Amino acid sequence: MSQRTHRWGIIGTGCIAEQFAKDMQYVEGGYIQAVTARDLEKSKLFANKYNIKSVEASVSQLLERKDIDHIYIATPHPQHAELSSAALEKGKNVLCEKPFTMNSVEARSVVETARESGNFLMEAMWTRFLPAIQEVRKLISEGNIGSLKTIELSMGYPFKNEEPKRLFNFDLGGGSLLDMGVYCASFPQIFEKELPSIKSELVMGPTGVDLEASWVERYPSGFKVKAASSMRAKLGQNAIISGSQGQVVLPEFWRASSFNLDDQVVEHPFSGMGLHFQVAHFQQCIEQSLDESPIMPHRDSIDVMGKLDLIRQSDTVTFT
Repeated sequence: MSQRTHRWGIIGTGCIAEQFAKDMQYVEGGYIQAVTARDLEKSKLFANKYNIKSVEASVSQLLERKDIDHIYIATPHPQHAELSSAALEKGKNVLCEKPFTMNSVEARSVVETARESGNFLMEAMWTRFLPAIQEVRKLISEGNIGSLKTIELSMGYPFKNEEPKRLFNFDLGGGSLLDMGVYCASFPQIFEKELPSIKSELVMGPTGVDLEASWVERYPSGFKVKAASSMRAKLGQNAIISGSQGQVVLPEFWRASSFNLDDQVVEHPFSGMGLHFQVAHFQQCIEQSLDESPIMPHRDSIDVMGKLDLIRQSDTVTFT
């Protein structure tokens, strides 16, 4: 049960911001106070659609407001680091969409700003907070499938005629890795915190973004991950987690509402898209005066960006 009222400001009005606004109806103690985006008219339409009290013409005006506690950042990826740091320096707590930043250097800088400011910062990797994912994490940590051996997962959709344009725009952080591959890179960290060695292959498009990526992560313990992301093929959306004594399969792992533990099906249905679980956790962390989230700690956000840096440094690159 929430102990206080949490007043949110949103930066950005794209698809993920829309889903965030929809899912706020399931969050106790939280509401959206104001919104801002590059297009003022779109901000007004967004505010009207989701019953948001105020619209600000600029980010700076939003951050100056004393009646906003937390900022949700839902802009294109290249703006994440700058906006997160600006909000933290203005005394706001920050929930920033994934990918957290564009690279690990930016990620370290934002985390340092959070520590210096004393404000709460968390990456909005909403998959981690889903009830099905949390139960799987517990089952594996308790040894229900024995020692962890492999994870296989992928995420990909064919986008034709370069739509949506952002995904094919290098300057806007386009490419399969930052939009879909980030889910695959973050998922194994739920179960294994050591840093892996990585071997990867990339397929680059004419606009300078990766159309496809595949990689293998090998961990010191012997645990191995095989993963792929694509903007030109429909890949399977499942995560297959294999252990020495059993297996867990998560259909559509990034938005999982169920899983199979060997022959047993375990259901965890939920309302909305599921973004409200991370928001409730974020608010609870602040009420408990935590420095960072135990589910999505700063180190994990930095390490995911480090993984993506390594994947993009692949020696095997094909150009189309």
